Amino acid sequence: MIAPDQSRHVSDALIHHVWTCDECGTAFSTLVRFDRWATPPCRAQAA
Repeated sequence: MIAPDQSRHVSDALIHHVWTCDECGTAFSTLVRFDRWATPPCRAQAA
C-alpha cells in the first residue's frame, strides 16, 4: 500500500501530502483539491 509520509489539512477543500520515493529517497508533494459542492457517489441499494 502506498501512503503519504505526511498529510496536512489546508482548508475545507484542500489537503497537502508529502511523499518520499522508497527507491531513491526523493521527496515530493501534492495538493489534493476536493469540490465542496460535489454530490457524493451513488451507492447501490441493498435489495
